[in-house]
Amino acid sequence: MQPTTIVGKTLIGSFETKRLKSDAIKFSPETGDITGKNAVFDFDTLYEMDSGKSSARFRVGEAFLIDGVSYVGNVEWESGKAPKKTGIYEFYALKTEPVKNAKTLTMVGDSITWWSYGRYFRCLLAPELPGVQFVGPHTDVVGYGHAGEGGNNTQQVIDRLDKIKPSNYYFVLAGTNDWNFWAPPKTIENLKEIAKALNEKGGQVIISTLLPRLDEHDAHNEEVNRLLLAWNGEGCDCKIIDLGSEFRKLPNSQSYFWDNAVHPNFEGYQKITEILGTDIRKTFNQVAQ
Repeated sequence: MQPTTIVGKTLIGSFETKRLKSDAIKFSPETGDITGKNAVFDFDTLYEMDSGKSSARFRVGEAFLIDGVSYVGNVEWESGKAPKKTGIYEFYALKTEPVKNAKTLTMVGDSITWWSYGRYFRCLLAPELPGVQFVGPHTDVVGYGHAGEGGNNTQQVIDRLDKIKPSNYYFVLAGTNDWNFWAPPKTIENLKEIAKALNEKGGQVIISTLLPRLDEHDAHNEEVNRLLLAWNGEGCDCKIIDLGSEFRKLPNSQSYFWDNAVHPNFEGYQKITEILGTDIRKTFNQVAQ
């Protein structure tokens, strides 16, 4: 997990656990529904569970109810291991502060930025960018900040830019969800507006071309990419990174998606970070000179 400093904690309840796995927690039926509208756990907070004899810290990436039993999934344990003994634990929400580094990077986008295997996006990218602190209004299960929200089109990103705090750099990967709303030229207009607003916060903006889609809407992404490269960031403090073209060149690139449309699998994110790491690092070095 990304290093953090614990500055406080709040008791959220005492719950009985029935199963503790490397990636999930199953609660007792008596616990009731602590998901959905009754959610106790969110996807941004670091939690601690304490039985009085042992304790562990963790983050979660999903919560769900099956046959009246509550579960949390996509669990990442701070120690790398789940506690061995089930039973009654007190659960705390921890207040944390990141360990500050010289440069900050906010990743802005949709589900590709954080959901499913995207929860490891920053963890995989971090070794490529030593000395960089990932920040944002949300936190992934490994403890890295980000500004991704699932299902967003570019207008929805614009509508929440006020929640994004100043950062040294911004990485924008957005637009694959626009196909159902408007044509590619409008997506480019929105990306320019996003870049301008982020520039005004004081940071340099890195915009990525879109990954391919595995459905009938891929032509939209290809045209967005063509227009992005033609614009090339002119008129703003921006750099365009052509992730889309490089990803399409990979042998059997379709094997790097786990679903039938847009979401990369773990190996896909490994390839993405290999492509992005060098270009982002070069951008940082150019600015530092």
